[in-house]
Amino acid sequence: MYVALKHWLKDIKVKNRMDILIRNNQLLREIDETEVVTLMGSIIKDLGCSDDSELSVLFTTDEEIQRLNFEFRRLNEPTNVLSFPMLGVGPVDAIGDIAVSIPTAVREAREYEITESERLCRLLIHGLLHLLGYDHEVSKEEEDKMFAKEEELMQKYGNTPLLRKDVV
Repeated sequence: MYVALKHWLKDIKVKNRMDILIRNNQLLREIDETEVVTLMGSIIKDLGCSDDSELSVLFTTDEEIQRLNFEFRRLNEPTNVLSFPMLGVGPVDAIGDIAVSIPTAVREAREYEITESERLCRLLIHGLLHLLGYDHEVSKEEEDKMFAKEEELMQKYGNTPLLRKDVV
Protein backbone atom coordinates (compact mmCIF):
# COMPACT_ATOMS: atom_id res chain seq x y z
CA MET A 1 0.00 0.00 0.00
CA TYR A 2 2.82 2.44 0.84
CA VAL A 3 4.34 2.02 -2.65
CA ALA A 4 1.00 2.77 -4.29
CA LEU A 5 0.45 5.77 -2.01
CA LYS A 6 3.97 7.05 -2.65
CA HIS A 7 3.42 6.79 -6.42
CA TRP A 8 0.11 8.64 -6.10
CA LEU A 9 1.60 11.39 -3.93
CA LYS A 10 4.43 12.18 -6.36
CA ASP A 11 1.87 13.12 -9.01
CA ILE A 12 0.04 15.59 -6.76
CA LYS A 13 0.86 19.19 -7.47
CA VAL A 14 0.26 21.72 -4.74
CA LYS A 15 -2.13 24.20 -6.28
CA ASN A 16 -1.49 27.07 -3.89
CA ARG A 17 1.59 27.44 -1.76
CA MET A 18 1.32 31.20 -1.66
CA ASP A 19 2.59 32.77 1.55
CA ILE A 20 1.25 36.11 2.64
CA LEU A 21 2.85 37.16 5.88
CA ILE A 22 1.21 39.84 8.02
CA ARG A 23 2.86 41.81 10.79
CA ASN A 24 0.82 44.34 12.74
CA ASN A 25 2.91 46.87 14.68
CA GLN A 26 0.16 49.39 15.39
CA LEU A 27 -2.73 49.62 17.85
CA LEU A 28 -4.90 52.32 16.26
CA ARG A 29 -7.15 49.94 14.29
CA GLU A 30 -7.85 46.21 14.49
CA ILE A 31 -6.83 44.64 11.18
CA ASP A 32 -8.75 41.61 9.92
CA GLU A 33 -5.68 39.65 8.91
CA THR A 34 -7.71 36.83 7.35
CA GLU A 35 -9.40 39.31 5.02
CA VAL A 36 -6.06 40.91 4.14
CA VAL A 37 -4.53 37.51 3.27
CA THR A 38 -7.58 36.57 1.18
CA LEU A 39 -7.58 39.94 -0.60
CA MET A 40 -3.88 39.94 -1.40
CA GLY A 41 -3.93 36.30 -2.51
CA SER A 42 -6.81 37.00 -4.89
CA ILE A 43 -5.13 40.08 -6.34
CA ILE A 44 -1.81 38.30 -6.74
CA LYS A 45 -3.54 35.52 -8.68
CA ASP A 46 -5.46 38.07 -10.79
CA LEU A 47 -2.16 39.70 -11.70
CA GLY A 48 -0.75 36.38 -12.91
CA CYS A 49 1.85 35.76 -10.22
CA SER A 50 3.05 32.28 -9.34
CA ASP A 51 1.17 30.11 -6.86
CA ASP A 52 4.49 29.91 -5.01
CA SER A 53 4.58 33.67 -4.46
CA GLU A 54 5.50 35.19 -1.13
CA LEU A 55 4.49 38.65 0.07
CA SER A 56 4.82 40.32 3.42
CA VAL A 57 2.68 43.18 4.68
CA LEU A 58 3.54 45.40 7.64
CA PHE A 59 0.87 47.56 9.26
CA THR A 60 2.64 50.21 11.25
CA THR A 61 2.73 53.67 12.81
CA ASP A 62 3.67 57.01 11.29
CA GLU A 63 6.88 56.98 13.31
CA GLU A 64 8.01 53.61 11.99
CA ILE A 65 7.11 54.35 8.38
CA GLN A 66 8.94 57.68 8.65
CA ARG A 67 12.04 55.80 9.85
CA LEU A 68 11.73 53.35 6.92
CA ASN A 69 11.11 56.21 4.48
CA PHE A 70 14.28 57.92 5.66
CA GLU A 71 16.36 54.74 5.73
CA PHE A 72 15.43 53.64 2.21
CA ARG A 73 14.41 56.82 0.40
CA ARG A 74 16.18 59.56 2.40
CA LEU A 75 12.82 61.29 2.96
CA ASN A 76 12.39 62.23 6.61
CA GLU A 77 8.60 62.23 6.70
CA PRO A 78 5.81 59.72 7.13
CA THR A 79 4.11 58.36 4.03
CA ASN A 80 1.07 56.17 3.45
CA VAL A 81 2.69 53.11 1.81
CA LEU A 82 6.16 51.85 0.97
CA SER A 83 7.08 48.93 -1.27
CA PHE A 84 10.27 46.89 -1.22
CA PRO A 85 10.46 44.64 -4.31
CA MET A 86 12.20 41.29 -4.16
CA LEU A 87 11.21 39.70 -7.48
CA GLY A 88 13.76 37.11 -8.48
CA VAL A 89 15.51 37.10 -5.09
CA GLY A 90 15.66 33.90 -3.06
CA PRO A 91 14.45 30.33 -3.48
CA VAL A 92 10.73 31.19 -3.67
CA ASP A 93 8.94 33.69 -5.87
CA ALA A 94 9.27 36.49 -3.33
CA ILE A 95 7.31 39.47 -4.55
CA GLY A 96 8.45 41.77 -1.77
CA ASP A 97 7.30 43.72 1.24
CA ILE A 98 4.63 46.37 1.69
CA ALA A 99 4.52 48.72 4.68
CA VAL A 100 1.35 50.72 5.36
CA SER A 101 0.96 53.48 7.93
CA ILE A 102 -2.44 52.97 9.52
CA PRO A 103 -2.59 56.48 11.08
CA THR A 104 -1.94 58.03 7.65
CA ALA A 105 -4.49 55.73 5.99
CA VAL A 106 -7.07 56.72 8.63
CA ARG A 107 -6.41 60.45 8.09
CA GLU A 108 -6.59 60.06 4.31
CA ALA A 109 -9.86 58.11 4.52
CA ARG A 110 -11.38 60.94 6.55
CA GLU A 111 -9.99 63.53 4.12
CA TYR A 112 -11.32 61.66 1.05
CA GLU A 113 -14.62 60.82 2.80
CA ILE A 114 -14.29 57.10 2.18
CA THR A 115 -14.16 54.13 4.54
CA GLU A 116 -10.90 53.27 6.19
CA SER A 117 -11.08 49.78 4.66
CA GLU A 118 -11.44 51.28 1.19
CA ARG A 119 -8.39 53.48 1.73
CA LEU A 120 -6.40 50.59 3.14
CA CYS A 121 -7.39 48.41 0.18
CA ARG A 122 -6.23 51.06 -2.29
CA LEU A 123 -2.89 51.45 -0.49
CA LEU A 124 -2.31 47.69 -0.51
CA ILE A 125 -3.13 47.51 -4.23
CA HIS A 126 -0.90 50.52 -4.91
CA GLY A 127 1.98 48.96 -3.00
CA LEU A 128 1.55 45.60 -4.73
CA LEU A 129 1.53 47.22 -8.17
CA HIS A 130 4.82 48.94 -7.33
CA LEU A 131 6.27 45.55 -6.34
CA LEU A 132 5.25 44.17 -9.73
CA GLY A 133 7.00 46.92 -11.68
CA TYR A 134 4.32 49.56 -12.07
CA ASP A 135 5.68 53.06 -11.40
CA HIS A 136 3.62 56.23 -11.65
CA GLU A 137 6.72 58.41 -11.16
CA VAL A 138 8.47 57.35 -14.41
CA SER A 139 6.22 58.94 -17.03
CA LYS A 140 2.67 60.08 -17.68
CA GLU A 141 2.09 56.92 -19.73
CA GLU A 142 3.26 54.69 -16.85
CA GLU A 143 1.22 56.72 -14.39
CA ASP A 144 -1.93 56.24 -16.51
CA LYS A 145 -1.21 52.51 -16.84
CA MET A 146 -0.68 52.05 -13.09
CA PHE A 147 -3.71 54.06 -12.01
CA ALA A 148 -5.94 52.31 -14.55
CA LYS A 149 -4.88 48.93 -13.14
CA GLU A 150 -5.34 50.24 -9.59
CA GLU A 151 -8.85 51.42 -10.43
CA GLU A 152 -9.70 48.12 -12.12
CA LEU A 153 -8.65 46.22 -8.99
CA MET A 154 -10.50 48.67 -6.72
CA GLN A 155 -13.69 48.08 -8.69
CA LYS A 156 -13.34 44.38 -7.97
CA TYR A 157 -11.96 44.42 -4.41
CA GLY A 158 -12.52 47.92 -2.98
CA ASN A 159 -15.36 46.88 -0.66
CA THR A 160 -13.33 44.23 1.19
CA PRO A 161 -13.78 44.74 4.96
CA LEU A 162 -10.14 44.85 6.08
CA LEU A 163 -10.78 46.37 9.51
CA ARG A 164 -12.81 44.76 12.25
CA LYS A 165 -14.60 48.08 12.87
CA ASP A 166 -14.69 50.40 9.90
CA VAL A 167 -15.11 54.13 10.31
CA VAL A 168 -16.26 56.60 7.65
